[in-house]
Amino acid sequence: MPNKILFAVSLLAMMACSDAGVYYIDFRNVGSGWTKDRLLRYELPDSLPDGKSSLFVSIRHTNYYPYRNLWIVADYVRGGRVVESDTCNIQLADRFGNWFGSGLGQLYQYSVAMRDNVGVDGFEEVILWHYMRCDTVTGIEDVGLSLSLDEE
Repeated sequence: MPNKILFAVSLLAMMACSDAGVYYIDFRNVGSGWTKDRLLRYELPDSLPDGKSSLFVSIRHTNYYPYRNLWIVADYVRGGRVVESDTCNIQLADRFGNWFGSGLGQLYQYSVAMRDNVGVDGFEEVILWHYMRCDTVTGIEDVGLSLSLDEE
């Protein structure tokens, strides 16, 4: 539990340093292994600020994650059905095994922009699932989604 509190505080501190306003953050814990059939659902808030925003995915993983990348699929839901999908290959480490992002102890967090220009009248829900060859991915602790207001 103290790790989760420290993680949340450090995430908010990092985002407070950016110029763009972050107005939505949500994380799902997948600590015991993320199976292919486990869908991570993120319901977007009803009231979003006017303007466009960017959608970011944050991966929190341990030093024991066995790969240097993570393939994920994002399904965008409007009106109760999937209207668009994105597939993203998130590089978590360089070819020498050096992790990207920031870390504390054996935990690392790396965020990547998944989609730009998400409008206020955009999607109601985002569903994430991994698209790796193995059925269960280990070493991933949390998967987060955040929206930040784009500067005009």
